[in-house]
Amino acid sequence: MLEQYLGCKSTITRQLLKRDFDDKMIQDAMGIVLFPSLREPRRSTRLIHAHLHSWKLRELPNPLVTRDIFLMDQLDKLHSLLMVFVEDYITKAAATFPPREYICLPQPSHNQSFLIFKGQKVTKRFDSIQIAEVERKRFLRAFLRVELLSLVQRAINSSYSKTSSIKKIIKRLRRRDAEALRCAWAYVSTLCGAIFAHCADAWLPAADEPAGTGLLFPDSLFIDPQAYGKDIGIELPWRSDIDCMARYGLSLIFEMIRFAIARPQDKKALETFVKKLCIFGKDNALAGILFFDRSIYFEDMYDMVYLRFPYRSDDRQNLNLPRLWWKYDSTLYWYHVYLKIKIFQQRAWVFFEDDRYYPKDTTAVPVFPSKEHLDCMAQDLVNKTLSVVGPGPVSTAQLERTRREFRRSQKWQDKMKPKEGNTPGTESSSSLISMGNHEISLPDIENGEQLLTWSSRGVVRWDVSEEAYMLVRN
Repeated sequence: MLEQYLGCKSTITRQLLKRDFDDKMIQDAMGIVLFPSLREPRRSTRLIHAHLHSWKLRELPNPLVTRDIFLMDQLDKLHSLLMVFVEDYITKAAATFPPREYICLPQPSHNQSFLIFKGQKVTKRFDSIQIAEVERKRFLRAFLRVELLSLVQRAINSSYSKTSSIKKIIKRLRRRDAEALRCAWAYVSTLCGAIFAHCADAWLPAADEPAGTGLLFPDSLFIDPQAYGKDIGIELPWRSDIDCMARYGLSLIFEMIRFAIARPQDKKALETFVKKLCIFGKDNALAGILFFDRSIYFEDMYDMVYLRFPYRSDDRQNLNLPRLWWKYDSTLYWYHVYLKIKIFQQRAWVFFEDDRYYPKDTTAVPVFPSKEHLDCMAQDLVNKTLSVVGPGPVSTAQLERTRREFRRSQKWQDKMKPKEGNTPGTESSSSLISMGNHEISLPDIENGEQLLTWSSRGVVRWDVSEEAYMLVRN
């Protein structure tokens, strides 16, 4: 009976994986699952280059063909990990008011499918079964490349070797695929912003908040991870240091999310960990040349993207390309606005076939605001600020209303609305999730082996004596 059950389970798992992963994606996935360990005897970059060479030639084993139960199980675990993030990304991208959802964390399993803010259920997570197969694969393909890139960037010390290996991963990407990769990378960094918000005195905003207390521009349009990092005292010299937090990989971020949700009362421990992690990121083993590390304030980031990834002649000729992607493509190319790019990326603009998942009532703020719309919002903020700090004495309370950091603060919001009880930004007590799982802990930040692997469970390697792949514990 047990053998029959296991056989049926294996068949179902294989069919589900076959639906979501094509042959190229299987190679990406196995490139992650079989990525060489970083233990001292095998630290040589030659192993990594050999591994990436096998990946490039598509020589890595395909468990859906070989029917290797162990590797299929590892592939299934990776798929489950990615789908948590894919569904979370879609939920946030399609939200009516993204700044609310984007400071929430996803419950780390399919059985628990809510977005959580400081122990409270906020939004039901999107079920990926609703999206088209081509869209689901587009998301998964981008997240696979993000994870593979993060492994290479963390594993190789030499800048030259790192650049060479990264080029192997991004080589021949079409322009749309390159932007999908950047969108997924940017999304992963927003998760760090949500973790910062969890540790900070952050307020859960609502779309219908009065103008006098609601978030200020541009916080009212998107989440800025750097701003929430500053709220807990993380001052990194370059914006790209925050924008590139995805270099730590999905598994480590997943562990931080599990800890934050299971032990919301231990915010200080998590805050200490993320602060150390930011310092750890400056170590030579993790720093060096980063593919996504650029000066991207209000500059020609997209010029650099297109120069590196010129679109192929068949891109526009492919009639199956969605109208949504090409509709906004040229506007980003010409305007070069950092804020607009980030808003579009947080809306997952490159992944969908059409706009059916986005909110329909966007009279106040369009889903994809134009440069002119953003300019008007920025000028409106300037005008309101000038009206406050004009001639005559200005009170502390008046000044606080003009500062973004005060609007993000729960203490400030409570001070402004002391008699209102539950606010639109607070869920009822019935939405509280269970707390206090002390068995869940954070990894040892000094243990590079734990931080530099895709899975916290260990490293997959070939055992010669057993003639099979085995899991080696960290």
